[in-house]
Amino acid sequence: MTNVDSMIEYFNKMITHIFDLHAPIKTSRITKSPAPWITENIKFMIRLRKKALSRYKRSRSEASLSEYRQLRNLVTMTIRNEKKSISQSSV
Repeated sequence: MTNVDSMIEYFNKMITHIFDLHAPIKTSRITKSPAPWITENIKFMIRLRKKALSRYKRSRSEASLSEYRQLRNLVTMTIRNEKKSISQSSV
């Protein structure tokens, strides 16, 4: 290549190819922020509920089902109360 323009064009093509190969453009999805009523206490309770559900799925016993149901109802009630308190405090 003797022409400077063709050299620059070739150089740009090669650089673009290398960038596309080693650092491709990736798209990401931006999600909404987490719910303000989910506190650390509720997250802990949700983990306990998930563990109780997995114990029930393994054993299929009435005792583990009863434990799971109690935790499920407690988590649901706590989340409802937190939502209420947040909506009342923002008004």
